[in-house]
Amino acid sequence: MKNFSWVFGVIIILSINSCSLLSHTPKGINPTPLYDLQLPDDLDVFTTIFSNDSVLAKKYNCQQKETMNGCKWWLMSISTNDTNEYVGKDITILQFKSSSSDALDFYLTSKSLSKIGFCSRLYKSKKQYNNRYFMIYEMICIDFNHGIPFIGNYILLDLGFLINNYCVFISYTDFSATSKNVYKDNLNNDIILVSKMFNDVMLKYDELIR
Repeated sequence: MKNFSWVFGVIIILSINSCSLLSHTPKGINPTPLYDLQLPDDLDVFTTIFSNDSVLAKKYNCQQKETMNGCKWWLMSISTNDTNEYVGKDITILQFKSSSSDALDFYLTSKSLSKIGFCSRLYKSKKQYNNRYFMIYEMICIDFNHGIPFIGNYILLDLGFLINNYCVFISYTDFSATSKNVYKDNLNNDIILVSKMFNDVMLKYDELIR
């Protein structure tokens, strides 16, 4: 009887939410502004951005989270300044100092870890030359963590890019799931933002090495 009640409750929840129960996938998100970037092998983003001239750091809200001199990578984040309390956005860039193989290893490990969740699904993964990207999203799940099971129809997406010896990770979460397709525009804007940052750094770097 208890099992029947539980199943009946789930059916009610599904019927109430049937109109809105669609997984929020990365369909419509365009990775090409980052995926097609061709960066020079000697490009040093961190030195360029965090030099005495901090114009680029201010322009793109860059924060140097950790500097690991002597180790294999530096870590930076870009603040997205989102005002929606239910939305979480994060842009993280890792610059690997030793070799592109270290960056590839980290990228592949991050891709594997992102797929660990029971409801996580790989939407797309591609590679060309030294560049790669993946898109992972969260499917609709039954949430058992709050006593009464309910349908979790959240927006959770993880995007990862490998560009030469740089790893770029962009994540988006919305636990209110009220943004509908706005999240796609936000993620596309984040991808464009990072690609513009890289392009500005390349221009600045060319000036510095002349």
